[in-house]
Amino acid sequence: MTIFSLKKDKNLQDNSRNQEMPGMILFGRRWNVATDDFVVSSLLASLSHLAWTAVTIYFYASCFSAPEAVCDGYDIRQAFGLSAICLHGMQSVLYAIFCFFSFRGTVFELSKRRNVPVMIGVLTAVTVLQFALSVWGSALHMQNTTTCIHHCITDAIVAMFLVSWVFTLLPFLTMLFAFDGVGHIDSDGYERAWHRRCRFLCCCIQDSASERDAFQSVSKTMTTIFRNTDLTPTDVAAGMVLMNLRQQEKSTQVAIVGIGCPPLPYQDVELVDLGLEEPSAERASSPSNTEPVTSAEIDRFMSYAKYYLGAYGSLLYLWNNIFTGSCRLMCRRKAFKFSAVGEGCCRFDSAALLAFTGLQDRDIIFANFGNKVCLPGFFIAAAAENEIVIGVRGTLSFQDCLTDAFAIPTLIKIEGCPGEACYVHSGMLRGARNVVAMMKAEGLLDALLLHRNIVILGHSLGAGVASILTILLREEHKMGSRVSCLAYAPPGGLLSRNLSEHTRKYIRAIARGQDMIPRLSVFTMNELRKRMIEALALSRRHKIYILRNCCVCTRRSAAYFFDDCVDDSTLDEAMMVAKDLLPETTESPTDAIMNMKMYPPVNFINLLPQSGQGKGKEQFRALRVDIEELQEILVTTAMVSDHMPDKLFEALQGCIFR
Repeated sequence: MTIFSLKKDKNLQDNSRNQEMPGMILFGRRWNVATDDFVVSSLLASLSHLAWTAVTIYFYASCFSAPEAVCDGYDIRQAFGLSAICLHGMQSVLYAIFCFFSFRGTVFELSKRRNVPVMIGVLTAVTVLQFALSVWGSALHMQNTTTCIHHCITDAIVAMFLVSWVFTLLPFLTMLFAFDGVGHIDSDGYERAWHRRCRFLCCCIQDSASERDAFQSVSKTMTTIFRNTDLTPTDVAAGMVLMNLRQQEKSTQVAIVGIGCPPLPYQDVELVDLGLEEPSAERASSPSNTEPVTSAEIDRFMSYAKYYLGAYGSLLYLWNNIFTGSCRLMCRRKAFKFSAVGEGCCRFDSAALLAFTGLQDRDIIFANFGNKVCLPGFFIAAAAENEIVIGVRGTLSFQDCLTDAFAIPTLIKIEGCPGEACYVHSGMLRGARNVVAMMKAEGLLDALLLHRNIVILGHSLGAGVASILTILLREEHKMGSRVSCLAYAPPGGLLSRNLSEHTRKYIRAIARGQDMIPRLSVFTMNELRKRMIEALALSRRHKIYILRNCCVCTRRSAAYFFDDCVDDSTLDEAMMVAKDLLPETTESPTDAIMNMKMYPPVNFINLLPQSGQGKGKEQFRALRVDIEELQEILVTTAMVSDHMPDKLFEALQGCIFR
């Protein structure tokens, strides 16, 4: 486990020495577990072995001690029973010791758990003995035992060797779950490992030059976010719990005060120690961000919301109508007059599109329900007289996930955009250009010029592609003010700040509550990792107590995790490990672009639930948000659910303006 070692003296050794990391190093490679992840599993193993030891003793006393228990090979079977009792009893004790060692220290106090790898080595050796015992029991069972006068012995042998096999296989299954596929790869091979993962998840995608380029770009993005990150899944879960507590405390302005000692100054001193900076409390808000939201704005979002739902097709319709959806779509299925690309023979997606939007099939001009990297599904419809709606589908497949992850900011030339350079999300820019190319191929792009109003909209990935598509049609294809965009829950890593400001008049965005997607970018992910590491370093409780806080019955306040008096050497060790986990900062142009701040559209409205409501339909109030406030991911239980398309639609229906 040791990447570097720390002595338990008053002064830490010099920083040039190798350091310990949370991810456990064993058998020459890193594993996806930490030394404090074995508390529950080792306790259960100890109790299981103890219980089976008692059962084995009962078998031995009742069967082998019987006067009539005479059998060919009686002595060797008696030796097997005694061996099983001794081995299971020894394992019960060893797992109890293992649990004790794993239960020591906080997440980053690794020196207190330095004996855990030694215990794993001992238990591995004992598991080999367990395997030998299982083979021995199997061999005894296969021998001829028909001369036994007392069949209790044969039954006991069968039970013992079957349970022995179970106890032998469980540790190996655990090792499979804890295996880290890139545990032995250096930083140069990390990008290749992510490339293989992407190809494995999308193994059915056609191997074209475009897809290979997308895989390569996604691999670079994932490497940037996760490089040098040695946190295990349980570390991340515990960090998220602590982040949630600290964000709740920050929002309610509750000070953490130590009991019987000066308060732990984690909001100031430790931030400096880790090289972090608190976000500035003074954010520049333009006058338009302080204007109240009007009912006309909400009405416009509400009237067009059915189109972003329709873009999702049959899967969302079946989700919203679990019991009756299939029958309803079957009844709507017919020979539609409009053409649809990438749809099955049943045409359920077309039926769902009409069911969501209330349009007739003659109103649909074109629909694409296919799944390709950097080409999301979309449809074009005549929503009203002299008005065209282009709806772009959100994330619905692995290909769409790759488009989302293709998050490297790329330069785009926009006339009249303030600042020296404008950047957009690479994957969504490519998606928008592919949509334009498909419209050109179908002869639809020129037809758009015949209409006075063109409204482009979408949800999530669709909102990002719709926003960039609007920019392209206005700026590159000179469609001007006839094109506008409604972005429902757009991604945070979409536009550079100057380009976001440039789109103020023609792109409007809206999201629900704690939705994490409008806050999500490479920059905010790196900031979340820094804050998570900081919270783990400052926590004075074992990880098991932190994770237990997810249970409602055992929920604790932030003071429980941060208010203990600790000696400087203990805190210093945690800080040293935390520093080593922080990403290395470089001044290369590539890293600067990769980690630049990216934003959703600047004209952004958030729908917040009203507090103090009674029973009945939940109500929401609309608040215009400064997009600088979206540069921090909020860790809450609703951060994912608030992004769901049906949840956003419910919030629009429950807005107090309606």
